[in-house]
Amino acid sequence: MHGRESILYFAPSFLEDRRDRPLRGVQLFDLQFIRELTELGLRVVVPAEGTWRERFEQRLAGAGAEPVFTARLGKPVLAGLAAAWTLRRPSRGRPFDAMLLGNPAKGAVPAVEVLRMRGVVGRIVLQAHKAPGTLAVSRLRAWGATLTAVSRQVADQFPEDLRRRVAVCYGVANAEAFTPSPRARAPDEPIRFAMLGKLDNPWKGAALAMRALAALPERLRGRVRLHLASFADGPPSVRDPSIIFEPWLEPQAVPEFLRGMDALIVASYGPDETFSQSIVQGMLCGLPVIASDLPVLAEKITDGGGVLFPAADPRRPDQWKPGPLVEAMARLADDPALRTRLGVEARRTAVARYVWNTRRFVDRYLLPKDAPRFEADAARA
Repeated sequence: MHGRESILYFAPSFLEDRRDRPLRGVQLFDLQFIRELTELGLRVVVPAEGTWRERFEQRLAGAGAEPVFTARLGKPVLAGLAAAWTLRRPSRGRPFDAMLLGNPAKGAVPAVEVLRMRGVVGRIVLQAHKAPGTLAVSRLRAWGATLTAVSRQVADQFPEDLRRRVAVCYGVANAEAFTPSPRARAPDEPIRFAMLGKLDNPWKGAALAMRALAALPERLRGRVRLHLASFADGPPSVRDPSIIFEPWLEPQAVPEFLRGMDALIVASYGPDETFSQSIVQGMLCGLPVIASDLPVLAEKITDGGGVLFPAADPRRPDQWKPGPLVEAMARLADDPALRTRLGVEARRTAVARYVWNTRRFVDRYLLPKDAPRFEADAARA
């Protein structure tokens, strides 16, 4: 497709020590994206802190990606600078054809400045998972970077002059694994609501969902189950037979887990929720969604597929009133036809809007036909 054009995949999350923490959605996406870039025939160089070596060997085996490991330096900004001083141009006199900057965070800006100063990179394509800070904004302007964001919520937080240039483009990279259950539910089965993610984070709202479960009408208490997947550091001390604390799920186990559920609850209430892979995974599996009205979640179901309830105030989640979530759970528990209809709508929306396509991203943003290929630099070498 693009021969051996070269990509520098600069993801700040790879520049921190995460040995004792499970991989999150953004890192799993990055690893899949890297693999698919190499499958398109591209050369992909990936700076990473040295503690990622084992995970790269496991998850990128056979992909042909070229990791460049730094020493364990404790902070992403230091690892990024170390990588920037170590990296060389992929061929004599020619910078990388494009640099994918995974996020303008965790001290990435100084490393990019060094890479530009040394002539290692020219064209920069940003994939923003969060709004850039003041320093990043000024440098993005100076770099003339191509700007993409993972959600409209993130894009809308850019300054006005940059906002007009931000394309919203993101999704589930292995969407083909997430399909609806082929099995019909028996009438006497429990109604299973699920939450999915690193639920140790309070802003994910697991405590709110447990409060709503406890407030369900008595006629539903014996019929409804709440499956929480998962707490990486161990579940809280809650004794309720209707709450099932799932063990930590490896990525390959997530589709089957979701196919065993009847509905998905996404109760996030904090600004750290900038896309939510879990809501899209549930939608792809044909699950109706009950989501808080955070803009990043609400935009997922503008075409149907779910029910919104008021998000908690992140400053005072203890004052959150469970009534609207209780009502939504009761509606779905009582009405299997509604669950089916919303599930069909959810999958239709997810397939249309949130399936990641690496080839399309490369052709539109990373290596568009009108992008310079640094022929002048090569000629001067």
